[in-house]
Amino acid sequence: GALAGTGVALAVAAPGETPAAVFAAGQALYLAAATVLLVLGRERALLGALVPLAGAVPAFRWDLPGPLRIGLLLASLTAAVVLAALVLRPGLRRAAAGRGGPPRAASLPYGLFGLGSGLLVLHAGVGATPVGGAGAVVALTLSMGPAEWLLHRFRGESLTRLRTLTTARAFRRAVTGTLVLCLGGYLTVLVSLALAVTLAWPGAPWPTLPRLLSLLLVGTALWLGLLLQAFGAVLGAATVCLLAAAAQTALPAAGPVAAGGAAAVLAVLTCVLLVRPTAHRV
Repeated sequence: GALAGTGVALAVAAPGETPAAVFAAGQALYLAAATVLLVLGRERALLGALVPLAGAVPAFRWDLPGPLRIGLLLASLTAAVVLAALVLRPGLRRAAAGRGGPPRAASLPYGLFGLGSGLLVLHAGVGATPVGGAGAVVALTLSMGPAEWLLHRFRGESLTRLRTLTTARAFRRAVTGTLVLCLGGYLTVLVSLALAVTLAWPGAPWPTLPRLLSLLLVGTALWLGLLLQAFGAVLGAATVCLLAAAAQTALPAAGPVAAGGAAAVLAVLTCVLLVRPTAHRV
């Protein structure tokens, strides 16, 4: 993954954009290391690797020296790579994957969902002004933490209802209510982050109502897609996100319509699949 990301970054970089390509290569390497840590259950180690980036928070208001900014990024990247290498070192006991695991083709829908989601975020970042578009991307990126927590909360609440409720109708109503609350909570966080980024970023334009609505539609599609992925319905989520991203790529003006359509279809899929008690049995 890191090699593929680096190759794409170098391939699309225009003359004079070498620093941007190097930054993208660093991102690809970090994502590879972070994936290793998350898959192997080393979330706290990854959190520790991200601590140096807290030193960049003042950059929202003040222009930090270039060497300091580069040093903070390199410190976090180095920590993530070293920690990933440590957990992968020979002799460390890990759960055996072996040849008895699922076929590699089974992971393809997850990669396609990631591609579709990334393209939706990319289109959300293409604004009338570079700063305004970057603010949307920052808000979506920062919202992934609360999004994961709300996904966990939804699953926990659903399992509780599965144990305590005795009829399928009562379970459907309870799960639907929990879904609305969790999705509403995520969108509230997303709007709050978008406004906070606007206030903290010097010169950032105030988000217009259409752009804010478009951001909410993209956020809805992403969160519902992550929810379906968590319950094993990743193929449907990947298909919807890829189609929406393809529509925006072919016709950029159709961005809000494509994101809204994706959000609506994913909402229907979620309601159809996740209101069934059998979807929550583990």
